[in-house]
Amino acid sequence: MPNSLQQDLRLCLRSDVVIEDFGDRSLIFLCDSLQLIEINAVTRRLIAWIESRTPISCMLDSLASEWDLTRTETSEMVWSALDRLEGQRILRRIVTLRSERTESMKEIKYLMRPEISFRQEDADGGILFNKVTEAIEIINPSAVEIWLALASPKTEPELVNHMCALFDGVDRDEVTRDVAEFINLLLTKGYIGIVENQA
Repeated sequence: MPNSLQQDLRLCLRSDVVIEDFGDRSLIFLCDSLQLIEINAVTRRLIAWIESRTPISCMLDSLASEWDLTRTETSEMVWSALDRLEGQRILRRIVTLRSERTESMKEIKYLMRPEISFRQEDADGGILFNKVTEAIEIINPSAVEIWLALASPKTEPELVNHMCALFDGVDRDEVTRDVAEFINLLLTKGYIGIVENQA
């Protein structure tokens, strides 16, 4: 949505994503997780614009004119689509990441590093692989949910809320401790970074 993603947001196609076009439909293959996702022509067009570094404001103007909608209506649709593509790990934000904490812990936004691959291992959890250091981390199913949420910047409280919404009846204090512990592990081992210049 416009208030969660700034106008100056920069996105790019993740390096482990392959797209094959079939007329008005396209298939996206996420190489690291061996997933196929079907997208429509409008979503493919948004991705092409992202790849060509077209400013988001130009995308909005073009689509609003083409669809004969207000810019506000178009903006809501485009931001929703871009947010979804980021959450599916098709697009990633271009941001500067750092490893040390300096702000209040509740205000820090974390994001998965682009050089990290993830592979889902059925109901058993998953595997993180750092292509640069060749380090591997095996994570449990709960940690997988946290990892997947980190496709877009999240604070620890946002991750706690996410986990509590996924798992009914969990103890919030225990989830808070588990999230903090997992974030610390990911940050220490270089799987995630802290987003600089947060709005």
